[in-house]
Amino acid sequence: MSRENFITKVANYIKNIFTDEETDIKEDLASDVQLYFTYENNESKHILDGVETQEFSRNLEQEQVSKDPALHHFCTIVGKEYLFKVLAFHQSLQKNSDSFKLWICCIDEIAYVSLSGMELDSVEIITLDKIEDRALLKVKGDRKTNEYCWTLKAPLIQYVLDNYGVNDCIYCDSDIYFFSDPSQIYHEWEGYSIFLCPQRDLEWVENMYGKYQAGLIGFKNDENARKCLTFWRSKCLEWCSGTPDTDNNRFGDQKYIDEFPLMFEGVKISENLGVDAAPWNLVYNNYYNIYEKDSCMYIENHKLVAFHFACINIFNDSEFDLWNFNYIPIQSIIKNKIYLPYLTAIRECIDKMKSSMNFLYSKTDVTEAKTYYKYLLPKYRVDIEDDSYCFCTIVSKEYLIRGLTLYYSMKKNTEKFHFWMCCVDDISYSTLSNMELENVTLIPLQDIEDDEIRAVKEKRDMNEFCWTLKAPLVDYILKNFDIDGVIYCDADLFFFDDPKTIFENWKGYYIYICRQRGASELERVHGGFQAGFIGFKKEAESFRVLDWWRKKCIEWCFDDPQPEFERWGDQKYLDEIPMKFIGIKIENNLGINAAPWNVVFNNDYKIEKINDKVYVENDELIFYHFGSMVFYNENEYDLWKLRPLTFNGNIINNIYIPYINAVRDTTQKLKPYVGSYIEEFYSNNDINKVVNYFNSKFLQSEEVDYGCRRKF
Repeated sequence: MSRENFITKVANYIKNIFTDEETDIKEDLASDVQLYFTYENNESKHILDGVETQEFSRNLEQEQVSKDPALHHFCTIVGKEYLFKVLAFHQSLQKNSDSFKLWICCIDEIAYVSLSGMELDSVEIITLDKIEDRALLKVKGDRKTNEYCWTLKAPLIQYVLDNYGVNDCIYCDSDIYFFSDPSQIYHEWEGYSIFLCPQRDLEWVENMYGKYQAGLIGFKNDENARKCLTFWRSKCLEWCSGTPDTDNNRFGDQKYIDEFPLMFEGVKISENLGVDAAPWNLVYNNYYNIYEKDSCMYIENHKLVAFHFACINIFNDSEFDLWNFNYIPIQSIIKNKIYLPYLTAIRECIDKMKSSMNFLYSKTDVTEAKTYYKYLLPKYRVDIEDDSYCFCTIVSKEYLIRGLTLYYSMKKNTEKFHFWMCCVDDISYSTLSNMELENVTLIPLQDIEDDEIRAVKEKRDMNEFCWTLKAPLVDYILKNFDIDGVIYCDADLFFFDDPKTIFENWKGYYIYICRQRGASELERVHGGFQAGFIGFKKEAESFRVLDWWRKKCIEWCFDDPQPEFERWGDQKYLDEIPMKFIGIKIENNLGINAAPWNVVFNNDYKIEKINDKVYVENDELIFYHFGSMVFYNENEYDLWKLRPLTFNGNIINNIYIPYINAVRDTTQKLKPYVGSYIEEFYSNNDINKVVNYFNSKFLQSEEVDYGCRRKF
C-alpha cells in the first residue's frame, strides 16, 4: 500500500471513532493527518500552525502540471463581488500569455458555482475548504472578509506549490489586469527565490501601509521561499487587520513584507515600472513619462505589464467609481489608454455572464462615487487635453451671435478649453454644425429633454425655458462625457483674459458660484448669486445640488420676481445652496463676474487699463457679463434695456467697445454660413424703445470718452 493511501485510510479511521457531537475534533485530526506526512526519506516535513516548513508535499491525487519553465503560474482569491474583475484578469492572461495556469480560490458558493460553470481555459477552481485548516478556521470568525482574504494568501500559495508540480507561483489580486506578456516578470525574477513589487508611494504612506505590494508577489518552490511563506502565514494568523497598527508596525498582510528582504535570501525587488503599476504610483504622486508606442503603453522606457485597478466600484455595465477613497484627477492618456481598455474588458465579462444578478455589483450607491466614470459610446468621447477648461452654454437663434462671440473670446485667451453648446432651435444647431468649430460639442435640445421638461416648455418664454434647462444640461454633460467638471456660462459673457484664475480658485471645492455684488434691494429680489456662471464637479454633492435645482426650476421658473416666496427665475434659488450643501466656492474676485449691476449701476469701482490688461480695482478683468444687452443689427445696440444708466468713459472704452468690436468680427465670420439670413439672428425688439443706445459708427469718430448716447 502506498504511503498516500495509508494516510487516507488513517484519516478515515479517525473520522469513524468520534461521535457526531465531536465533529469538529475528528475533522481537525483527519485534516492534520492528511497534511502531515514525511516525503523523500523523511527529510522533508510539514508542521502546521506556523511552524517552519522544510518542503511541502505533493498531492498525487491532483492532476499535476508540467514543470515547463516557460509556463506562467498564477493564483488569486475571489468572492462574488470580484467575479467580473477576475474574469477580466483571466481574459488578460489569455491575451498576453502563451501558456499559463491560474488557480482561483472561491470564498463563497456564488463565486464557485459561477466560475465552475464557465469552463475557463487554463483555470483550476479551488474551494475554500481545500486550504482551510484548524488555524485558519480559528481566526475566520473574527475577521472581515477582506482581512480573511489577506490571511489566505500565503496558505493558497502554499497549497498550489504543495499539490501541483510547479516551480513557482505568483499571487495576484483579482483586480490586476495584464497589458503585455508576463514573461517580463519571470525574466526579471530569474535567479531569485522571492519576487516583490515596490509600492512607489509617498514616504508616509509606505511607512504606515508597507513598502511592497501584497497584491502581486511571487514565490519559487524552494526552501528559502517556503520559509518565507511560513513566516508570512504565521504573522497573518497572528494579526491581519485593515486598521494600521503603528505601535507594532503592521498593517493587514502587507506591512509584514517589509521584513522579507531583511530576513530571507534571494529577494528580487522589481525595478520595472510597468509591473504592478497602480493609482498610487502612476495616477498621482509621480512625474513619469507615460506614452503609447507601437500600440503598447510605456512608463518611461518600461512597457506596461500589469496594472492594479484597486478600489474600483462597478455600479452597472456603464457606471464606475475609478477610485472609491476620494476624488482623484486622472490624466487623459491613463484614462483612455489604461482604464478604458480595462472597463471594456469588464463590460465584456458582464455580457458573457449575461447576468441580471444585481448583487454582483457594488453595494454603494452610484451617487456616492468619488471618482465617477461613465463608459461612453465613441460619439460621446471628446479629445480633451489634461487640465482643459470645460464650459457649456445654451443658445437660441437670438443668442447665437453672443454664444459665438463668447466662444471666440475663449479661443483667444486659452487653447486649453472645450465648449458644449446646447441649441434650443434647429437654425442654431444647423448653423453651428456647418461652422465645424474647434473644441466645440453641439447638443441638440432633444438630447436633454424629458417628459418633465417638455411639459413646462409651452408655459414659459424662451428666456425662462433656457433658465429651466441649465441644471439638466450640466447634469447631462457630467454624466455623458469624460470630464471632471464643467462651468455653465450664459451666452452673453465675454472673456478678456485666461480663465486660469477661475479654475485655480475652484480647486478643492465641488460647486463654484459668484456673488452678484449688487445693491441690497437688487439681491433681495433677484438673488445674491449669479446663475449665469456656475460650476459643478463630477461629485456626488454636485449631483445632489443639480437634482435639487432642477426640481425647483421645473416647479417654478419665471421672470416674475416673488421675493415673498424667495424666487425669481432660476437664480434666486441659489441663495439656499451654501446653507443646504457643502463644498461651495463663493467667488469674490472683482474681475470675475463683472457686470452692469456691480460695475455700472453705482460706478463704485475704478476701471482702468494697464499694459493691455483691464482691471476692476486691483483685480484683473477675466470676464464681463453683458446681461440685458440688445443687438438690433450689426451697428446698433441697447447696452442695458431695463433702465437708463450712465456708462463712464473707462467702462465704454475698456469693456463695451472691445466687446462690440468682437461681436462685429463674429458677424463677419457668420455671414458666409447664413448669407442674407443674418437678420434672423438679431433682436426683433422695437428700436424706438431703446434705453441705452449705442451705435458702432461712434467708433469711427474720435475715441468715445463720454456716457452712452440715446436715440430719440
